[in-house]
Amino acid sequence: MESNKIYLIEKGWIYPSLSQNASGYDIHSYTTSKEEAIEFCEKHGYWTGRDCWEISITPEDKMWKYRYREINEL
Repeated sequence: MESNKIYLIEKGWIYPSLSQNASGYDIHSYTTSKEEAIEFCEKHGYWTGRDCWEISITPEDKMWKYRYREINEL
């Protein structure tokens, strides 16, 4: 059985006024091209700790507005 890869794109969300779970991701779309996924995500940029307190406690102090995950399609 041959396995192909897809790249699941997730859209970030933030709610700075919440005291917990103030940020996260929901499924947006997918592509079969890793390069296309990277370009799409980088084009939209990221939030920093100035935008949401929960991001400020992460080591990178940033959260991408879109991110991708590599998925093995069966």
